[in-house]
Amino acid sequence: HCQQVIDVLDEFVSEFLRTLYREAGLAFPSSEIIFGGVPVGRFYSPVRRHSVESAIRILYAGQITPDRGLHTAIEALGQMAPQLRTRLTFTVAGHSPGDYYEGIQKRVQELGLAGLVNFLGKVPHDRMPDLYKEHDILLFLSTREEGLPLVIVEAILAGCAVLTTGSGGAIEVAELANLPLIPKADPVALSHLLSKCVTNPAALDDIALRGQEVARKEFSLDAMISRWEATIARVRLPYANSQGTSQ
Repeated sequence: HCQQVIDVLDEFVSEFLRTLYREAGLAFPSSEIIFGGVPVGRFYSPVRRHSVESAIRILYAGQITPDRGLHTAIEALGQMAPQLRTRLTFTVAGHSPGDYYEGIQKRVQELGLAGLVNFLGKVPHDRMPDLYKEHDILLFLSTREEGLPLVIVEAILAGCAVLTTGSGGAIEVAELANLPLIPKADPVALSHLLSKCVTNPAALDDIALRGQEVARKEFSLDAMISRWEATIARVRLPYANSQGTSQ
């Protein structure tokens, strides 16, 4: 019976993915959006308040490939006014041997950012909660069609303000949390937004606070389980009634 119940329902972690499947010609008798969930207790940390003297610690975390946008961040930092840039640090968590990664490191040197950028290499996932909590901003600059990138939710729960392109399912987190959106592959726009975060720390705090409130409500592991339970209950009821009628 359980398998028959599951068969009548398709579940997607974002509206973006459901739309993508429909546009590919795949129709479903019934479908639900159930956001992926993150264990709040593992990642949560209160949002850190900033002043105009605060250092701003920026994090990039994830795969290092051209479609993930790390080069956009490097170019944006290079375009910032030097007096603002000195207030920043930029940590890169991830490693991808090859021409792209080596090109990023070379560009850091060319732009005079060597004292600003710290390459950590690959970071184990069990270290990520602490890494998020050590930073103030997470940059998610992907240009690829993401499903629902939980790295955004993890960072938000840890108190980070997330600046994102909203690519793919990331737009659903961004819209719910009213996160500022950056045009894809646009270092000028990102440079302006980072400059605003430095000169207007209250705006940075607001981004983080809005995001964290939404993440705790919509993207917790408990919320995901509750939605699954409610969905299964709705599906089982008509199935049970039909079984009773047929008998």
